[in-house]
Amino acid sequence: LDKNPNDTRAWSILGDVESNPEYWNKSWELGKYAPAKRSLAKFWHSKGELQVAIDHMFDCLSVNPIDFNNWYFYGCMGLEQENYQLAAEAFTRCITLDDDNSYAWSNLSSSLMKLGKIDESFHALQKAVNAGDTTKKSWKIWENYLTVAVKLGKWDEAVNAMTVLLESKNE
Repeated sequence: LDKNPNDTRAWSILGDVESNPEYWNKSWELGKYAPAKRSLAKFWHSKGELQVAIDHMFDCLSVNPIDFNNWYFYGCMGLEQENYQLAAEAFTRCITLDDDNSYAWSNLSSSLMKLGKIDESFHALQKAVNAGDTTKKSWKIWENYLTVAVKLGKWDEAVNAMTVLLESKNE
């Protein structure tokens, strides 16, 4: 920074090292450096300032809209804030970037369920239980699948989910 005081990456890294929001803000002001906004979002989230964190993450995503992890974090904050529309949009972006992530599909399903879109929620859960290897280990996704299948009267799917859950308890 002594040699190049306008190095946005260096300011952001210094912010990370010292956990100092002033340095991340400086990085953003100098050059709209997206990781600085992500760091600010994580910092304010850890302080319980959820809306401030969401606002910083929105700025980050405006500059760098193709990062799965940033969209996932944004969606999780939406769920935490009970802003289900924001969460649904964020997790939709996630699955656009990686349609094999069972947790993104599951969180999209939760958002859609809260928005009253039960059929769409079930479709997302169907994707969740068929995506990635981690689904086999996630009893919570299967439990949600079972619950929504019962709500929709999809008894074959409910029995299938119950079977998977019972078999996973024996492993």
